[in-house]
Amino acid sequence: MLADDDGRYRVLVVGVGFLVLADLVLAFAPGLGGVAIGVALWGLHMGFTQGLLATLVADTSPPELRGTAFGMFNVLTGGALLAASVVAGILWTRSARTAPF
Repeated sequence: MLADDDGRYRVLVVGVGFLVLADLVLAFAPGLGGVAIGVALWGLHMGFTQGLLATLVADTSPPELRGTAFGMFNVLTGGALLAASVVAGILWTRSARTAPF
């Protein structure tokens, strides 16, 4: 509903802002309370962005290529998540725990 009222890109920017805040909190907030706040902010990020990204794929792809567009979106997203996880694991092991965030 927010994306319909305020514009999709504005809501996407808010969602990315929640991601930045979540990463900062997870990196620097002490204790279990900091983790809980970071996870809550991460959840807000997911809620603001995931459905919206799918909507943007549907909006920008031609109807006859929509299935291909979703397939490519998911392949690229999965590849990026795999690469990011590998890099985060390396940073976590070889550097400080805050480095991946």
